Amino acid sequence: MHAVSTEYLLAPLQHRVLRVTTDEHGPLIVLLHGFAGAPEDLEPFARSIGVAGRFVFPEGPADLSQFALPGRGWWPSDGVGRAAAIRGGSARDLSEYEPEGLQQAHVAMSALLDELCQETPSAPLILGGFSQGAMLAFDIALRSTRPIAALVQLSGARIARRLWDPRLLERAGLRAFISHGRLDPDLAFSATESFERDLRAAGWLVDFCAFDGGHEVPLVALRALKRFLRGL
Repeated sequence: MHAVSTEYLLAPLQHRVLRVTTDEHGPLIVLLHGFAGAPEDLEPFARSIGVAGRFVFPEGPADLSQFALPGRGWWPSDGVGRAAAIRGGSARDLSEYEPEGLQQAHVAMSALLDELCQETPSAPLILGGFSQGAMLAFDIALRSTRPIAALVQLSGARIARRLWDPRLLERAGLRAFISHGRLDPDLAFSATESFERDLRAAGWLVDFCAFDGGHEVPLVALRALKRFLRGL
């Protein structure tokens, strides 16, 4: 039984970083919250995910209070387009979308990962997140050569196809876990199916968990993620 410690730190740009250590000799597991979220949203995973290690939950840099929204994001939402899609019941395919602020979020998160990996250079890095956080995790994987043991996408999406697709083959053999709800009202399930097929075609090793639900991480997805991580 490993002792559990929790602490808050300041990341680059003075954003909060919540750290939960269940085994200081375990893997480094960095999970990024979704749009209008907070580090505390994913913190329970440190105790329920079934893998002991150093968990890090950073806070996104985008302040959403000006939009009367709670929490933070990794970049501002496309706003009108997102709201209209949800009202109209038309989930979006964001594969051509290149968010304003993506590069800034990429640079800031890469700097934090550099610091974290320097603490225990031999520890494998598992990087992922929920929704917008998952998009940033995949962006870092596909637009860098950083060593990554596995990626996790929980109700996320492919974005920036122009930047991502030419680099899929460079990560052939990478393990990835993807979960998505068939009834997701925000991010199209069909777009995630297409992304998963392209990853497999490029030689990625993908565990895909489709579930009958919406934009969420239900118990069935959490259990599948546990199996994935234990099998690494």
